[in-house]
Amino acid sequence: MDGWLMWTLIGIGGLAALYILFFVVVILTIAKFKKKLDKRREALRLLLAQCKDIVLSLYKTINNQKIQVPMSLQNKVNELANKKIGLFNQYEVFDYAPKLERISKAVFELAETSKALKKSEEFLRFKKEISELDEIKRQHIAIYNADINGYNYWIRFMSYRRILSGLGFSEKKRLD
Repeated sequence: MDGWLMWTLIGIGGLAALYILFFVVVILTIAKFKKKLDKRREALRLLLAQCKDIVLSLYKTINNQKIQVPMSLQNKVNELANKKIGLFNQYEVFDYAPKLERISKAVFELAETSKALKKSEEFLRFKKEISELDEIKRQHIAIYNADINGYNYWIRFMSYRRILSGLGFSEKKRLD
């Protein structure tokens, strides 16, 4: 065999080995991002469950104070009470968060209409806990979006894009 042919085959084999090696690195990096995203989604699910518990507790306090509650809000709170956040899949967590936020805001606005309840220690504690959970949720969403950017970068990596899409990897959406 000619020397140039052997060196050409060695060079092609080396390039193929580097391509495969880097593909393994890309797959491992994607797996790492996917694991981080799964943990972040679970953390957001737990934050939503805590928020739900606080809103339901405040609603119970409102009922104990015999404050007039509009029927539409009663229906929303009853729906919230029957919703099992622990059973949400990854997409329902993100879809339900704005709805829970709207219900929470409505319950807190209703509670603020009562002067006695507004000054109570319990209401102030609920309000503080909700604001802390909201801040933590915003931080989790910011970190989640940063991880989404990294995940999507590696999914769109030019030389492996078709292989990765064939393996079932697809881009993920950022949260607002």
